[in-house]
Amino acid sequence: MTLFGTMPEASAVGGTISDQTSCEGMGGSWTAPDTCTVTSLTINSGQTLTIPNGIMLVISNTGGAGIVNFGGTIDNSGTITVSNSGGTGIVNSGTIGSSTINNSGTITVSNSGTSTGISNSRVISNSGTITVSNNGTIINTGTINNSGTIDNNGTINNFSTIDGSTINNSGTITNSGTIINTSASTIDNSGTITNTDLSTIVNKGRITNSDTIDNSGTIDTSDTISNSGTITNSGTINNGFDNAFGVISNSGTITNLGTINNIVGIIDNTSGTIIHQCGAVYSGTAPLGDPSNFISVCSNILINDVTLAEGNSGTTSFDFIVIRSGDTTGTSTVNFATADGTATLADSDYDINSGLLTFTDGQTTKTVSVLVNGDVVVEPNEQFLVDLSNCVGCIITDPQGIGTITNDDSPPSLSCGAGTVEVNSQCVAEPLSDSDGDGFPDIFDQCDSDPLKIIPGINGCGTPEPDFDQIISDLQNQVNDLTQQVDDLTSQINDLISQLDTIPSGIISSLIADVQSLVSDDTLDEKDSKKIIKELENSLKDLEKGNIKACKDVSKFVKDIDQLIKKGKLSQADAQPLLDEANALLGSCPA
Repeated sequence: MTLFGTMPEASAVGGTISDQTSCEGMGGSWTAPDTCTVTSLTINSGQTLTIPNGIMLVISNTGGAGIVNFGGTIDNSGTITVSNSGGTGIVNSGTIGSSTINNSGTITVSNSGTSTGISNSRVISNSGTITVSNNGTIINTGTINNSGTIDNNGTINNFSTIDGSTINNSGTITNSGTIINTSASTIDNSGTITNTDLSTIVNKGRITNSDTIDNSGTIDTSDTISNSGTITNSGTINNGFDNAFGVISNSGTITNLGTINNIVGIIDNTSGTIIHQCGAVYSGTAPLGDPSNFISVCSNILINDVTLAEGNSGTTSFDFIVIRSGDTTGTSTVNFATADGTATLADSDYDINSGLLTFTDGQTTKTVSVLVNGDVVVEPNEQFLVDLSNCVGCIITDPQGIGTITNDDSPPSLSCGAGTVEVNSQCVAEPLSDSDGDGFPDIFDQCDSDPLKIIPGINGCGTPEPDFDQIISDLQNQVNDLTQQVDDLTSQINDLISQLDTIPSGIISSLIADVQSLVSDDTLDEKDSKKIIKELENSLKDLEKGNIKACKDVSKFVKDIDQLIKKGKLSQADAQPLLDEANALLGSCPA
């Protein structure tokens, strides 16, 4: 493979570039106060080219090779800028064991077109900074030892030959372009490699990591990645891309916040750990090793329900509690927004509210407040919703809070006329009276002073004959009234059961798990835990049966936790998350 064009004739030189005389003595042109520009320079075996601190060497050839180091040494503690527009800027070649570039200063590779910035088949040792610009290129068929910094915005091609090629990194490599590690080539990392957004590392050889690789771009591998350090992936790792068998051997830690696609190949996690964060994606064949080595880490998010009277004027704040449980380390965010139910924005029943809740490390509760507008209109109980969505770093276990606005308004008093009474806000005929207590309505009595019961109207008492149709109608109305009372009582019972149904059983299960966790880490004595766990288990059973005792059991749990705090058996800090979750649940209980 041809890595550079035909080299021009050039005199072999060595020495130090320090001023105009030394620059021009090497065939370069001097620009005051510190810049030497060359288009053709050769360093042979035994020769050393030195660029001291404060001096800049610019390589600007348009073809062939700018600098050819054939068996010699380039020592740079100043600045080398490779800006050739053709050919190769620096060719570091020669016999095996010769030709070294030692950089403790700065090398900037900004070649253009189809040219090559640096072609290395021997050794580059960097303890300073090497920057590869957007169009810059480094082709390595030898060895690059980096204990400094390499910032790549262009292309680094670790290209294998019969001898193989190696990049040994104990410093920092930041890739914002493309790094290609071809077959039989090796990248050995004992420092830090950062692959940024929209950047790519293509591995067809071997990458060995004993320290840190941070990937937010793409790593395509079709050969081997051996990790005994830490790999943090918030981008994409494709194992076995191009349908070529890939192997990722992990004896360290891989934290996945992005996507791992195991397309063709294996991920051996027998002696390592893969931490799979919320929202991350893993596809393809499962990793080898104990399933417990594949750890899924997540926070659980839920919201409670609120029931309050609306009031006759002003506003009433309905305060919903959003609870985070499970793994509460790190940051979690979730969106919330109000939505119409039977209560609507159009009727001005409540005020719209939406936004983003951010839980910081260790935070377990947030409050969403919705203002409900008071009125004096007699109306049924109404409901509006608070919806949760777009959870980052968490899973939503209860996505919807229900706000129930209970009616607290009474209808105006009625003034009913003679012979009528008020029933269910209406004037109805007064029930038949029996003033003399003889067991017969007055209209059936013969006369006021005669207890004999005869059909009135035929004995001369002047009592009109009764209206039997009206009597039957009045009796039917009384039956209807009794039926309505039974229906109203049934509706009240159903409302009570519905309120029980809104109690999120997930909170009770979470409380049981949290108490057991306190016992596991010896924060709470097992003997003290049995009673409060039993109360929570009873609450779950009562909740399944629709029994109001479910709320009483939780109240007992809160009192027992307070007693444990007072007796010094449980700290306030350890108890507070339990109290927060339990009190949020009690807020959902019927008044």
